[in-house]
Amino acid sequence: MAASGWLRGPAIGQGSTATVYLATTTTSSSSAAGRTQQTFALKSTELSRSTSLQREHAMLSSLSNPHLVASLGATITSEPGGRIFFNLAMEYVPGGDLSEEIKRSGPLDEPAVRGYTRGILSGLAYLHSAGIAHCDVKGENILLLGSGGDATVKIADLGCARWVDGGDEAISGTPLYMPPEVARGEQQGAAADIWALGCTVVEMMTGKRAWPNVTDPVAAMHRIAFSGDVPEFPPNVSGEAVDFLGRCLRREPEERWSAEELLRHPFVNCEGQFAAGGSSGPETKASPRSALDWGFWVAEEEEPEVEEGLPANPHAEDFSSDSMAERLRRLTSCGVPLSPAPDFLPWEESSWMTVRSAVEVVVGAASSLLFRHR
Repeated sequence: MAASGWLRGPAIGQGSTATVYLATTTTSSSSAAGRTQQTFALKSTELSRSTSLQREHAMLSSLSNPHLVASLGATITSEPGGRIFFNLAMEYVPGGDLSEEIKRSGPLDEPAVRGYTRGILSGLAYLHSAGIAHCDVKGENILLLGSGGDATVKIADLGCARWVDGGDEAISGTPLYMPPEVARGEQQGAAADIWALGCTVVEMMTGKRAWPNVTDPVAAMHRIAFSGDVPEFPPNVSGEAVDFLGRCLRREPEERWSAEELLRHPFVNCEGQFAAGGSSGPETKASPRSALDWGFWVAEEEEPEVEEGLPANPHAEDFSSDSMAERLRRLTSCGVPLSPAPDFLPWEESSWMTVRSAVEVVVGAASSLLFRHR
């Protein structure tokens, strides 16, 4: 077996329990031509504090979806000073996260929001079909390969994730993205991810958090839990966007649409784009073939649904009375242009440091990594 090792470079992320580094692996042979390198993200924390990271590894190792950051293996290492670390190697996504994109660009245009939302939903539908709730959906945990389109979106950081049927676990996540039932400490499941997705869509459209005037986490949780409010809907957006947000931001969890149902909503469902990047979850009914197939969800004879407590929006009535020409215009304008991913982080060669060389690295047929500690 050829000698193996990996190098840890600069930190590219910091969470409450772990630090994420950019890393590379090298496998050398007798000739320079036999040497290969692979860049990956390395999430590390001390072994004594690694419970959530080990749970994340256990979940990711059983999952595979184009809209989910892949696990490449894990190892335990002994660092200088006798400190023992648990390290999780993950796919490296060079485009940064959605929150950074919003900070750079401000409010995103609606076609871009549709594309990003479609990709997030595809990943969530897959997770939920596997019995896992993410529990911390937000822009910082949505990584991008480029700009726009569901193929560019990857959900990251399952540190707060839980098995839906796993019994009682402590509530976790980010207060401003928690739904009422989580803020009250009652339950946390797949429906909580849908509320958080709605908050993230509001953030994409406005460039601000869903609760922009609330800065104190305790005050935020109290308002979310007991006030009866929902996040304010963005102005000047399409009726489809208003209706989509209304399906996500319902205070009662059982009234929120599932990720699979939302993937069939005309706000995100564009023929051709959705078909290429849909969820790998369980089979569902066929999606409508055009924006004219709104009857797929709401029968013609049904009255338009009115949600109590949802903010009024002048576009809401237009959604139920659009002309055929207008619906066709929306369908054909749903594409999202792609642009090259920006450089992520520049670094000098001298900033890299060798962390562990006595580690065996096996590169499989699918270019995945398996770390084995000697």
